[in-house]
Amino acid sequence: MRSKLFVEAENICDNIQKNDYLKHQLAEAEHMAESMENIPLLSYSAFNEYYLTGNRQIYERVYFQRRKLLNALFILAVVYEDDETYIKRLEDIIWAITDEFTWALPAHVAHIKNDKPVKTSL
Repeated sequence: MRSKLFVEAENICDNIQKNDYLKHQLAEAEHMAESMENIPLLSYSAFNEYYLTGNRQIYERVYFQRRKLLNALFILAVVYEDDETYIKRLEDIIWAITDEFTWALPAHVAHIKNDKPVKTSL
Protein backbone atom coordinates (compact mmCIF):
# COMPACT_ATOMS: atom_id res chain seq x y z
CA MET A 1 0.00 0.00 0.00
CA ARG A 2 2.72 2.47 0.99
CA SER A 3 4.52 2.21 -2.34
CA LYS A 4 1.27 2.82 -4.22
CA LEU A 5 0.25 5.86 -2.17
CA PHE A 6 3.64 7.45 -1.63
CA VAL A 7 5.88 6.65 -4.58
CA GLU A 8 8.28 9.43 -3.57
CA ALA A 9 8.71 7.87 -0.11
CA GLU A 10 9.52 4.25 -0.88
CA ASN A 11 12.01 4.23 1.98
CA ILE A 12 9.75 5.92 4.50
CA CYS A 13 10.86 3.71 7.39
CA ASP A 14 14.52 4.39 6.60
CA ASN A 15 13.81 8.11 6.41
CA ILE A 16 12.11 8.02 9.81
CA GLN A 17 15.02 6.16 11.41
CA LYS A 18 17.48 8.76 10.08
CA ASN A 19 15.52 11.80 11.26
CA ASP A 20 15.06 12.60 14.95
CA TYR A 21 12.04 14.81 14.29
CA LEU A 22 10.28 12.07 12.32
CA LYS A 23 11.16 9.49 14.99
CA HIS A 24 9.59 11.76 17.58
CA GLN A 25 6.45 12.22 15.46
CA LEU A 26 6.12 8.46 14.98
CA ALA A 27 6.52 7.90 18.74
CA GLU A 28 3.81 10.52 19.37
CA ALA A 29 1.48 8.76 16.93
CA GLU A 30 2.13 5.41 18.62
CA HIS A 31 1.51 6.93 22.05
CA MET A 32 -1.76 8.49 20.90
CA ALA A 33 -2.96 5.23 19.36
CA GLU A 34 -2.09 3.30 22.53
CA SER A 35 -3.62 5.84 24.92
CA MET A 36 -6.88 6.10 22.94
CA GLU A 37 -7.85 2.49 22.61
CA ASN A 38 -11.51 3.48 22.27
CA ILE A 39 -12.79 6.23 20.02
CA PRO A 40 -13.91 9.20 22.15
CA LEU A 41 -17.68 9.71 22.13
CA LEU A 42 -19.18 12.94 20.80
CA SER A 43 -22.41 13.23 22.76
CA TYR A 44 -25.44 15.43 22.22
CA SER A 45 -25.04 16.85 25.72
CA ALA A 46 -21.48 17.97 24.91
CA PHE A 47 -22.70 19.47 21.62
CA ASN A 48 -25.57 21.27 23.35
CA GLU A 49 -23.35 22.58 26.17
CA TYR A 50 -22.22 25.43 23.93
CA TYR A 51 -25.83 26.59 23.49
CA LEU A 52 -26.61 26.27 27.18
CA THR A 53 -23.49 27.81 28.69
CA GLY A 54 -21.28 29.06 25.86
CA ASN A 55 -18.63 26.49 26.82
CA ARG A 56 -16.92 25.30 23.63
CA GLN A 57 -14.22 23.22 25.27
CA ILE A 58 -16.20 20.12 26.25
CA TYR A 59 -17.23 19.25 22.69
CA GLU A 60 -14.16 20.64 20.94
CA ARG A 61 -11.73 18.67 23.10
CA VAL A 62 -13.30 15.37 22.00
CA TYR A 63 -13.84 16.56 18.41
CA PHE A 64 -10.15 17.38 17.97
CA GLN A 65 -9.01 14.23 19.80
CA ARG A 66 -10.83 12.23 17.15
CA ARG A 67 -9.07 14.13 14.34
CA LYS A 68 -5.69 13.63 16.01
CA LEU A 69 -6.43 9.93 16.36
CA LEU A 70 -7.32 9.81 12.65
CA ASN A 71 -3.96 11.38 11.76
CA ALA A 72 -2.01 9.12 14.11
CA LEU A 73 -3.66 5.95 12.84
CA PHE A 74 -3.13 6.97 9.23
CA ILE A 75 0.59 7.51 9.85
CA LEU A 76 0.87 4.17 11.67
CA ALA A 77 -1.07 2.34 8.95
CA VAL A 78 1.33 3.67 6.33
CA VAL A 79 4.51 3.01 8.32
CA TYR A 80 3.45 -0.41 9.62
CA GLU A 81 1.56 -1.52 6.53
CA ASP A 82 1.84 -5.19 7.48
CA ASP A 83 0.04 -4.63 10.81
CA GLU A 84 -3.70 -5.05 10.18
CA THR A 85 -4.47 -3.63 13.64
CA TYR A 86 -3.75 -0.08 12.48
CA ILE A 87 -5.77 -0.51 9.29
CA LYS A 88 -8.79 -1.78 11.25
CA ARG A 89 -8.56 1.04 13.77
CA LEU A 90 -8.14 3.56 10.95
CA GLU A 91 -11.29 2.21 9.32
CA ASP A 92 -13.13 2.54 12.65
CA ILE A 93 -12.14 6.17 13.20
CA ILE A 94 -13.03 7.06 9.60
CA TRP A 95 -16.43 5.40 10.13
CA ALA A 96 -16.94 7.28 13.40
CA ILE A 97 -16.08 10.65 11.86
CA THR A 98 -18.33 10.11 8.86
CA ASP A 99 -21.11 9.17 11.28
CA GLU A 100 -20.96 12.49 13.15
CA PHE A 101 -24.08 14.67 13.23
CA THR A 102 -22.09 17.48 11.65
CA TRP A 103 -18.44 18.14 10.92
CA ALA A 104 -18.88 21.72 12.07
CA LEU A 105 -18.28 22.80 15.64
CA PRO A 106 -21.37 23.81 17.66
CA ALA A 107 -20.39 27.48 17.60
CA HIS A 108 -20.67 27.37 13.81
CA VAL A 109 -24.05 25.65 13.58
CA ALA A 110 -27.40 27.44 13.85
CA HIS A 111 -29.36 25.98 16.76
CA ILE A 112 -33.13 26.05 17.04
CA LYS A 113 -34.73 26.95 20.38
CA ASN A 114 -38.41 27.76 20.69
CA ASP A 115 -38.73 27.52 16.89
CA LYS A 116 -36.34 30.46 16.42
CA PRO A 117 -32.67 30.36 15.48
CA VAL A 118 -30.28 31.54 18.16
CA LYS A 119 -29.01 34.98 17.21
CA THR A 120 -25.27 35.38 17.11
CA SER A 121 -23.26 38.50 16.54
CA LEU A 122 -20.41 38.52 14.07
